[in-house]
Amino acid sequence: YLSYAVANREPARTDFVESSTVSRPRSEQLHNIEAGYRISYKKWKLNSTVYYMHYEDQLILTGQLNDVGAYTRMNVDKSYRLGFEIDGAYQIVKSFSLNANLALSRNKIVSFDEYIDNYDNYDSEGNMIQDIIHHNNSDIAFSPSIIGGIGFTYIPVRNFSIGWFTKYVGRQYLDNSQSNDRMLSAYSTSSINLSYTLYNVFFKEIQFGVLVNNVFNKRYANNGYTWGFVSGGERVIENFVFAQAGTN
Repeated sequence: YLSYAVANREPARTDFVESSTVSRPRSEQLHNIEAGYRISYKKWKLNSTVYYMHYEDQLILTGQLNDVGAYTRMNVDKSYRLGFEIDGAYQIVKSFSLNANLALSRNKIVSFDEYIDNYDNYDSEGNMIQDIIHHNNSDIAFSPSIIGGIGFTYIPVRNFSIGWFTKYVGRQYLDNSQSNDRMLSAYSTSSINLSYTLYNVFFKEIQFGVLVNNVFNKRYANNGYTWGFVSGGERVIENFVFAQAGTN
C-alpha cells in the first residue's frame, strides 16, 4: 500500500495567551508519506512500513521567554521523521509461537535557536538577556531512534498459556538540543503473563491471569524534563526524571 496525507494543527490556547502580537505562533502542517507491505502464510506473517513525515512550522520549546517571563513554544521552519517499522509472528509448533517488532527512525529539527537564561547578563533596564545557541540537525525531544521487542507464547496444556515479552527503547533526549547532559538512557524491560481460562463453568468464559512487569527489577526512567541557566559564569543543568516501578 501507498498513502499520502496532510494534517494541520492549530497552536494550543496557551501558545496564544503566552505570546504577544509580534510573536503569535503559526499553525503546524504535516505531510506524511507511507509505503508498506504485508504478507501472511499459514504459520507466519510480516508487516513492514517505511514513512517520511515532513513538518512545517512545528511548535517546540526553545527556552525563549516572552515579555512577562513565561517560556513559549516557537515555530521551527523544517523538521522531519524518517523511519522503518517491521513486525511479525511465527508459529513454530501448535503450542509455541514467536513475535517481534522493530522500529528504526531519524527524527530531526533542521535548524533552531536555543535560549538559555543568563543571570549574569542584564540590560540597562534590568531585563535579563538570554544566551542563544544555534543547533543544526538535532534530535527531536523524546524520539528514540530505535525501539524493538521480542517475545513468545507457549501453551503447555489446554486453556493455559505463558507469555513473555522483552522491550528495548533506545536513548532519547529531554529537549531538542541533543545534549548527552540532558538524555534518558536506553533501557530494556521484560514481562511475563500467565493465563488460565475456564469455559462454560457458571459463565461462558472465566479467565484467571497473573502479569509480572519488569521481571528483572530494572531501574529506569521513561520520561522527564530539564531546566538550565547560566550563573557565576557556569552553565547549570537540572534534570528531573520519572522513575518507573521495579518488579510489580
